[in-house]
Amino acid sequence: MPYAPSILFERSEDYILDAQFSPYIIMAFDSTEKGQKLLPSAIHPYHKTCRPHTVKKERNPSYYNIIKTFEDITGMAVILDTSFNLHGYPMVDSPQTALWTLENSKLDGHILGNYLVTTY
Repeated sequence: MPYAPSILFERSEDYILDAQFSPYIIMAFDSTEKGQKLLPSAIHPYHKTCRPHTVKKERNPSYYNIIKTFEDITGMAVILDTSFNLHGYPMVDSPQTALWTLENSKLDGHILGNYLVTTY
């Protein structure tokens, strides 16, 4: 499925214009010149938009800390993300759907809560 940037919310204006909280990779935004330069895999090549996942610490502290650590190392408050679904199907919204998607994809595994579920 399409790639998307996961961005620390407080740094989202570095990469997208008119930034708003967008936790589900469903809202499209125009990208900044910096975003276009640094995130070519997450920016649509024709119209220069993206569907970001903006991450707030109070909403998702574990994921926030991963991105923050990456920023501390690289200076970029963003990592490459993607929606979790198969082509033609809606995004995964439950553990049952996550397991179905894993079984019907070419993925090797999936982290579900504190568990690593593998196909081998």
